[in-house]
Amino acid sequence: MNDALKQAQQCLAIHSVNLRESRVEVHSEVEPWAYDRSRARPQSFRQVNRVQEVEIQIKNESERSWEYRFHYALGVRLINLDANHGEEGDQPTADMEIVAIFQARYLCRRRLEQEEVSAFAQDNVGYHVWPYWREFVQTSCNRIGLASPIEIPMYWLTRP
Repeated sequence: MNDALKQAQQCLAIHSVNLRESRVEVHSEVEPWAYDRSRARPQSFRQVNRVQEVEIQIKNESERSWEYRFHYALGVRLINLDANHGEEGDQPTADMEIVAIFQARYLCRRRLEQEEVSAFAQDNVGYHVWPYWREFVQTSCNRIGLASPIEIPMYWLTRP
């Protein structure tokens, strides 16, 4: 673990994780309760797409603090390998797609260096957001009537 990450982890205290945006789409020709996933391929993504740094003054305290807001975007979709709902030659169209942006908020007693913010964004934010994402996908699958939810694995860290 590098020093920048370690220093950020020691300083940043999680405050909250909140849903900021979401989208759940089912292709018009797909009936979720009868969907056969044996020929479907899942695709997914996840990334920090925005970081905000806000200097704050906590009530009854003379010292300044900082709040860091990480916007973490995630998505999963199912591509049917047997069908292409678009024009011939187009990329396959998703039968179903679930996308969300969560905001993870952290408090810190000092202003972080950019290297610390970047290291924390890469290694920790996803870990804190992941349980909310898994619950969101399971609930969304239930609400659209999908017979079995799209499986979101336990969190894993992929390093470049």
